[in-house]
Amino acid sequence: MTTTNDFVPTTAAAAGTVPSPTGPAGAGARRLERISAHAARLFNDGLAAAGQGRFAAARDCFAAVVLWHPHDLEARSAYAFGCLSLGDDEEARRQWELVLSRRPRDERALRGLAMLEERRRAAHADVEPGGVGPGGVEPGGVESGGWTQARP
Repeated sequence: MTTTNDFVPTTAAAAGTVPSPTGPAGAGARRLERISAHAARLFNDGLAAAGQGRFAAARDCFAAVVLWHPHDLEARSAYAFGCLSLGDDEEARRQWELVLSRRPRDERALRGLAMLEERRRAAHADVEPGGVGPGGVEPGGVESGGWTQARP
């Protein structure tokens, strides 16, 4: 059978019974709603993991959200904090710079880059920053200052 495109056989197009490539009416919107709900769940799981000091799990949750929703700047910044918590300063910087390229005055990204700069200065001065947790991130700053509030 010949086709006019990958979704619509020629005979169906000629008969006027062209099926939607996204399925029945509203199916695409329902799929998007489920993906968004799953992303919110992953985001909240990432926050919970960070609060428990499980930074690798947190980073992975935020990475998944960013993969599905690349324009979600809040998730991208949270992912950057996860990277920072694990000592991946280069990736954290890259993510915050992406956030700032889209939202130049983003407070979380600016704060994150300032933390990176402070860490860099301390490393060059051979002085360990005082009172920091794993990867140089202040434990109290993870829930309140670095990452954000849970999503509905």
